[in-house]
Amino acid sequence: MPALREIDPGESIEAFIGSRIRDARMERRWKQTELGQKVFASGSLISEIERGNEVPTRDLAKRLGVVLGLGNELVNLLRLLDGSQVQDYASGFMRQQLLAESMHEFSAHIPGLLQTEDYARANMIAGQAGDPADIESFVAGRMERQDLIWGRTKPPWLWCTLDEAVLHRDWGMPPEAMRHQLERLLELNRLPHINLSILPFNSPVVTGYLSLLTMPDGTRLAYTEGFTCGAVTKEPDQVAQYQRVYDRIHGDSLSARASTQHIEAAIERHTQ
Repeated sequence: MPALREIDPGESIEAFIGSRIRDARMERRWKQTELGQKVFASGSLISEIERGNEVPTRDLAKRLGVVLGLGNELVNLLRLLDGSQVQDYASGFMRQQLLAESMHEFSAHIPGLLQTEDYARANMIAGQAGDPADIESFVAGRMERQDLIWGRTKPPWLWCTLDEAVLHRDWGMPPEAMRHQLERLLELNRLPHINLSILPFNSPVVTGYLSLLTMPDGTRLAYTEGFTCGAVTKEPDQVAQYQRVYDRIHGDSLSARASTQHIEAAIERHTQ
C-alpha cells in the first residue's frame, strides 16, 4: 500500500471528499480493507479515493454515506463536482467557495448561500430561459451547496454587504415568500460566523457581485460577476484592489443594528 500522505482538503473537492471519508473511517478505527468490505469495494480503491486520486461512483458514495454516517454529503459533493448545477464561468469559483475559510461579499441581489428556495427559483426564472426542470435542478443544487458550506464542522466566516434594493425587489414572488426570505436573512445574521450589513440608497451606486475568498492555505482570490459572465483572479495586486473596493463599500454600509432594523422594516412592508 502506498505510504500515507497528509491530505490537504483545501486542494480540491476530490481531496475534500477523500479527507471526509478518511476521517470518518479513522474515527471508527477501520482499515481501508475493512471499509472496502462493508461497501463492496477494494481496499486499494478506498486508498485512492482517500488520497484524492479517484472519486467514488454515485452508488459507492451512497454506500459510504450510510456506512460512515455521512448521509447524502458525498453524493451532494459529487453533484457539485460535475458542475451541472452552475454556469460554466462560475464553476471554478464554486469549487473554491466550497473550501474557503472566509468570504467577503457585496451583492446587488441576495447571494445564493443566503437564499430561500422560493427566492432562488424566482431569481433563476428571471435570469434565464429554459426547461423548468433545469431550473428546479439548479435550485436543488443551490440548497445542497448551502447545506454543505454551512453544515461544515467549522463553517466559513462571511461578511456580506447587500445593496438596500434587495430588501425591496421581490422578483415577482408573493409577499409571504419575500417575507420568508427576509426572515431568513435575520436568522442567518444571528449566527456568530455570519455578518450582514446593508448599503443604503444614499451611497454611491455599485452594481454586480464581488466575492473575496481566503483559502485554508492563506491563498486569496477574487470573483466578480455580471449579467452573463464572471471572472476569477488570484493575482495579489488585483485581489488587493478588489479588497479595497469591498472595504469602501462596507465602510459606507449601515451598522449591524441599523442593518437589522432596515431588514425588519422591510419585513413589515411585505406584511401589509
